[in-house]
Amino acid sequence: SDPLFLLGSPDILAGGSSEIDRYETLLASRAIHGLKFFPGHEPFYPTDARCGPYFAACEEQNLPVVFHTGANPGDPAAARYNDPEYFRDLAEQHPSLNIVITHYFWPRIQEGYEITRDVPNIHFEIAAMADPEVIQASGGFSLVRDTLAQTIDDRPAQVMFGSDWPMCRIPDHLDLLNSISLDPTTQQMVLGTNATNLYQLPV
Repeated sequence: SDPLFLLGSPDILAGGSSEIDRYETLLASRAIHGLKFFPGHEPFYPTDARCGPYFAACEEQNLPVVFHTGANPGDPAAARYNDPEYFRDLAEQHPSLNIVITHYFWPRIQEGYEITRDVPNIHFEIAAMADPEVIQASGGFSLVRDTLAQTIDDRPAQVMFGSDWPMCRIPDHLDLLNSISLDPTTQQMVLGTNATNLYQLPV
């Protein structure tokens, strides 16, 4: 099978909900396996009404929505658009919608996890957590490692490997994961099984 799969990324600002027919078709055919949104890189909130039709399309296909979270070095105020409180509210409003948080709301990664840790339909991707800039800004390697270890301990089926490549190094993220004492089954879940299940990928 093809080792790569794609996510769609609607243009919320320019397109609004006008693209929804195209994305419904792509999701239903599994040409894409979910949708990714970039609040913070773009000035809209996860609860923006223009996102609603896309959430409904993913719910219908049981495919996830993925969100950028955390800082944007080019805009110090960007994180106001992706505060974890919005994802908590969104998850409670759409209990059948699987929501993936990337980057752990860095640099406030502990806060980001504490706000969302007990929400059953929120998942976590570790992309960029091992980047030197993120580690330094977030309180150091030990704090990042311990937050990730706590997440995996709490909900091993809802944590997924990611690197943010090519901006970040894949080996650094493997080293971060390997710094946590995981049994082989749990490690394989984080490295691939969880993503395979969530994104409905061919095995």
